[in-house]
Amino acid sequence: MKTTRYSHQREVILDNVLSRKDHPTAEQIYEDVKKEIPNISLGTVYRNLNFLAGEGKILKVDLEKSVFDSTLEGHNHMLCEKCGRVVDVDVDINTANFFDKLGNIITKADVRFTGICAQCKNL
Repeated sequence: MKTTRYSHQREVILDNVLSRKDHPTAEQIYEDVKKEIPNISLGTVYRNLNFLAGEGKILKVDLEKSVFDSTLEGHNHMLCEKCGRVVDVDVDINTANFFDKLGNIITKADVRFTGICAQCKNL
């Protein structure tokens, strides 16, 4: 069994993502984390975010930009065409009963939408 070496930087980055309810980019996380660790590099933040996503601690969502999400349960995302924010979309997609035209059984869906978020719609 592989053990992961403790990293204070990784812990601070993980805590930052887990404390958020938005979908921050690596650059946004970097700006927050460097307040606590001033000498941290953007590259270190990227490496640790990708490591944490690979370990299943956070979710990496690739749209037109990569953002990170603390919610690991299956859910969908939308990229706002106006402000660029990524928001969760509450659409029930029951994949257990889906079959595609070739007869494959779909067991998981990762749907990404593009549209206008509620805040921009109301402007």
